[in-house]
Order: sequence, then C-alpha cells, then structure tokens
Amino acid sequence: MNQSRRYSSFQRPSESKVRGCLGLVRISGSMRRTNLIPTMVGLSTLFCSGELLLTLSYHLLAGTSNVAFDIIALMSALPSWLKLDWLKDLIHSPRVLSVVCVVGAMLLFLPSRHLDHFGLTAFRDEYRKWIGLATVVSLALLLTQLGTYIWTKMERSRKSRRLEIKRLQSLETLSRGEWFILQRCVDKGEQTIFLSVGDPHVNALCDKGLLVSARSGHSWNWPFTIPDDLWNHLQVIKEQIIPSDPEQLKAFRDFWHTYNDTSVFMRQELFDRAAF
Repeated sequence: MNQSRRYSSFQRPSESKVRGCLGLVRISGSMRRTNLIPTMVGLSTLFCSGELLLTLSYHLLAGTSNVAFDIIALMSALPSWLKLDWLKDLIHSPRVLSVVCVVGAMLLFLPSRHLDHFGLTAFRDEYRKWIGLATVVSLALLLTQLGTYIWTKMERSRKSRRLEIKRLQSLETLSRGEWFILQRCVDKGEQTIFLSVGDPHVNALCDKGLLVSARSGHSWNWPFTIPDDLWNHLQVIKEQIIPSDPEQLKAFRDFWHTYNDTSVFMRQELFDRAAF
C-alpha cells in the first residue's frame, strides 16, 4: 500500500505522446535534405530521449515487467540514420578514414588561392576547428587500425615460425612407424595420405602437428596432409630417409601392402620384424 501511494503520482506516458514523438522522428527523416535538418533532428532526438527515459522510469518505479518491450518498440521506429550504425561502419573502414584524413588535411593546409577555385575558402574559415577535429580523429583511428594490422601480422608470423621449428624438432623423436608414414608420402611424391582414423602412428603424427586431418572423409580411408613447411623440408632430406639400396627399397614398398592389410591394433608390432 505504501509503495502504491508513493508512486501514484507517476503516470504512464500516454500513447499520443509516444506517437507524437515518433512522428517528429519520421518528419525529420523525410526533411533531412532541407534547411530544417538541425532543428528537426534536435527536436526529435530530444523528445525521443525524454520519452524513452520517461517510459523507463515509469516501469522501473511501477515494477512492471514490459520495460524492454516499450524501449525496443520506440527505438525500432527510429530511422537508420538516427541509430548511428553508420558511425560504427565509418570507424572500422580504413578507406573512408583515409579519405576523410586526406580531404581534411587539404582543406587545412592548402593555400586560399587554390581553395578559391572550388569555393571552399569561406567554408574552411568558418568550420576550421571542426575540420581539424575530424582530421585528427580520423588520423588517430587510421593509425590505430594500421598498428593493429601490423602487430597481428607479426604475431601470426612469429607463431608460424615457432610452430615450424617445433615440427622440425619433433622429427628427432619419431618412432619407426611414424617415420614410415612420412617416408611413404615422400616416396610416392604425395603430400596427402589416406589411412584409417584409428591408425596409431597417424594419430601420433597429428598430435605432434606433423599431419593435418581433413574435415571429412571415410573412417577407413581418411585423408591426412603434411603441412607445407614440413613437406618442403622432407623433400630436401629425401635421399637420407628413403632407402637407396634397391632390395631395401623394394622391401620398403612391399611392406606398405602388409601394413595396410593389418588391423590397426597390430600395426605397431609389424616393425619389430620389418626387413628394411
């Protein structure tokens, strides 16, 4: 009872006020190319903000639950040019910022005799402080985006280099079965190999980043690809990892058929009696 008497003086904003507010917004939108732009935009924005705050205050004090509905309904009726979405696109567009920065600098620093040809001398003199502000802000945003881009590229390059070094170091600790998979790819000259997803040596190579699994494929014939930097390194050391003796090379190639026909649970034991 006390709470109801306390807030009895707050009245819900009438529908006519809301409609009148939105009407001003629409009128200002239709007249945005006329000389009444500043006045109408200012009035519509002021009335919309006041009505929005009044609606929000009413619901908060009265304890009703449909605050979001009234606010969303009011804001959704605003024209797109009043929602300031274009400002977000402008800030994130280096091309637009570059144009604003260059044009602003030309207006500020070009001699009057050059601006007289375009009739911009009086405009520059009257709005110099706003032109300077827009130029400085656009330049700062542009430099910030440029710095962020350069830093991101450098960080990606460092990360890629560290990953490449880690891959090459992993070659020194590979098991015989893991080396066999890589040797098979180099011997066939194929960067992608097709094996079962349950192959223990393939899974070990994937965990070390020496093989990259494809996004799709058959579970018994899944594609795995050697990263480009590792593939180039294996091509350089090809003569060192592929048997040069003809008999050993034949045994190595014949062993592939035995390996492929063996269950994935028994493949590790094959290398205990391999002839190459």
